[in-house]
Amino acid sequence: MSSEALQKQREKLGILRYRDKEYAVGLLWLTADTDDEDPKAAVKRAKSMNADFYAKRDTVVNQIGFGYLEQGHRRKLPAAASTAADVLVGEWHGVFKADNGWWYVAVHSDAIAPDGDILFEEEEDAYQHFLHNSESYRWPRTFVPEHWSFDENAGELSLDKVFDEIPDVTLQSATLDAIFGGRRNKDVAIILSGILVGVAVLAGLASQILPSLLPEPKQAPQVQVAASDVIAAPPKPSLGNELDPLLQFGDFSLPTPSFVIYACLRGMEDIVLPLPQWEIQTIKCDGRIVTAIWNSQGGNLDSIRPYISRFSRGVTHTYDGEREFTATRLLPSLDEYKEQNIPMERDQAILLINNRFGGLGSLKVEYIVPDSQSRSRNVRTRANSNVVNSLLGQESNKKPPFLKVQLVTSTPPTKSAEYFNIPGLSFNMIEYNLRNQNWVYQANIVLRTNG
Repeated sequence: MSSEALQKQREKLGILRYRDKEYAVGLLWLTADTDDEDPKAAVKRAKSMNADFYAKRDTVVNQIGFGYLEQGHRRKLPAAASTAADVLVGEWHGVFKADNGWWYVAVHSDAIAPDGDILFEEEEDAYQHFLHNSESYRWPRTFVPEHWSFDENAGELSLDKVFDEIPDVTLQSATLDAIFGGRRNKDVAIILSGILVGVAVLAGLASQILPSLLPEPKQAPQVQVAASDVIAAPPKPSLGNELDPLLQFGDFSLPTPSFVIYACLRGMEDIVLPLPQWEIQTIKCDGRIVTAIWNSQGGNLDSIRPYISRFSRGVTHTYDGEREFTATRLLPSLDEYKEQNIPMERDQAILLINNRFGGLGSLKVEYIVPDSQSRSRNVRTRANSNVVNSLLGQESNKKPPFLKVQLVTSTPPTKSAEYFNIPGLSFNMIEYNLRNQNWVYQANIVLRTNG
């Protein structure tokens, strides 16, 4: 299927029909910020994605799905992928037969994948898409039609077993066009509201003129009600002592590591989009810049161009003309999250690292004593060392020792972020590999110097 045909298919196949009921499919699902209590945050984020609708998941994981009028989405439509992910928890992918096509769903650790909610009109297209994703990752569970004869099939599931009695997450409007079901309907609604305002004005005038033409009614006895002179607002509930999210140490300043991770995650979500005939290879962040890299699976610039407008504001794009497409975004400054740090001793730091990360995955720790006579070829390392040296009040030729740490894990960052709050820790790179489905953290931990 050509990129143009796939684009048209995605636009028209945003509605799944099953047993006389309609569901919203084809949504772009991203991780939600669990710490954001602003009720308008989802609307703001939807607008930043140029989306018309959003759907929030908060049962198993926190996610937001984004929908578009051009796909046929409408307000209050149930989001099908949210229901499926809540029913079939865990790690899985599958294809389900609907009344109007074949629906592919992919879920990683209870979270719907960004490209894991697609409806195909033809069975062959769904089958080829399923095979492609099966080859790129070893799925613990798979649900496909029995006649596909897939060896690792956990069994065919009908949608009536998926769409059970769990409350549906529905699409909410993020724009005026979405509220009225399109620009034309919005214009009609504005005209009607103008007419209603005119009617209300006439009614108001009539209410002032007509009473003078009618006899005065007899006064009913008045009920005496005592009232306080001062109306006090009800007391706000006590929130208790708020937890200070910043770390307090004591010798030099670094951003709180968990804050760096969350900033990177937000940046990653802003630049990740499913592109037809392109496969995301890796997403990485060094605490300043987020980068996502796609490799061509038969796609070219023409297959990307229709989706460029869906990237968030501030994202830059690079196409090498052959097989690689790159999107980057500069993160907001983390200076406000810098706090004082007191370096740890080497043995204490190594023990802490092993206790926290030893069971999370593959861990490598290397003790480094910089050569005072040599100059580092890495500008970033040299700059960091100079900053640390000046903050510690040391001479430039007495660089502090540090631990070089690398952790490869499948544990989601939202569960492990706080583990990295270690004195003296700074990230060189945080990377997510979609093919291997793992996270790679590269960091340095500045240590206390002897003497």
